[in-house]
Amino acid sequence: MDMNRLTELFSLDRIGSAGAKFDIDKLTWFNETYIRHSEPKALLPQAKKALKAAGIDLPGDEFLTGMIRLMRERVKFARDFATEAPYFFAPPAAYDEKMVKKWTAESAVLLQALAEKFDSLADWTDENLHHAFQELLTQKETGAGKVMAPLRLALTGTSSGPGVFEIAALLGKTETLKRIHTAVETIEV
Repeated sequence: MDMNRLTELFSLDRIGSAGAKFDIDKLTWFNETYIRHSEPKALLPQAKKALKAAGIDLPGDEFLTGMIRLMRERVKFARDFATEAPYFFAPPAAYDEKMVKKWTAESAVLLQALAEKFDSLADWTDENLHHAFQELLTQKETGAGKVMAPLRLALTGTSSGPGVFEIAALLGKTETLKRIHTAVETIEV
């Protein structure tokens, strides 16, 4: 609610005589709801402040707005933009151990083939990335999980987050391909 609506609803008659209780869970819920319902551009100043405080070099507003759009359903506070998705600002420094245990020689081969498909794309959009992914699955006669999980691991170092094609589209072609190649070269079976 904005201040005008709060003022409309306020009434001294509704104030109880019992001691006030500060409910941090309710406050967190309010903040989370505010973030989810705000336009990404409106959250830009808070996100920039949080990223600066975390020592992250700020990319351009267009990139940050895209990151906020992808992350606003996953954060509770503006500071979470820095802590919950560091992979938007730097390649993974390490990979999730649980996911690495699932990495196979086939993972590397499939990711390399996917990188070649991605590299041939003239128009770098999440829709085109998804289409190239589907083509690879058909050509290799394999399931999505055998490629999707390794791709997410290569791009983010984690097993969760926003849509992997949206992440790749925001990171851009050069960075996405670089991260895939790094994962293929460094993750051992």
